[in-house]
Amino acid sequence: MKHLQQYIKWLQLLLLAACVFWPKSPLRALPQSLGHTFCLGDGLSNGLVVGMALDGQGFVWVATESGLNRVAGGKVITFKTSNSSLRCDEMVGVCYHAKSNTVWAYGKNGMLDVFHCATQRFSHATAEGKTLNDIAAVG
Repeated sequence: MKHLQQYIKWLQLLLLAACVFWPKSPLRALPQSLGHTFCLGDGLSNGLVVGMALDGQGFVWVATESGLNRVAGGKVITFKTSNSSLRCDEMVGVCYHAKSNTVWAYGKNGMLDVFHCATQRFSHATAEGKTLNDIAAVG
């Protein structure tokens, strides 16, 4: 029985080696890096991510409790109340609306801000002329 277990272990190791080193192995076709990890050192506004969205241009939008971030090509651009017309830094959610090509960001203060991808500007969501400040969820 002991010899059989050793034989099975060697067979498993041989099979694994064949899968990894065989020239036509599907594992060799995988790219070296399947993605990139972003953190505070890369420019994210905060480590607590509360939402993510992918827009039509391929940008990844990351909502954190300290701002809204746009990630593309390894570069992070942070939108906050101090450098944009966002009304709240503490984000609760973010989503992309393809039909209008807009990114919707919902702040902890209950305000909904809309980023227009075509003009690269924010506006504030309103309903019948009134500012929206009672949103239950975005995304």
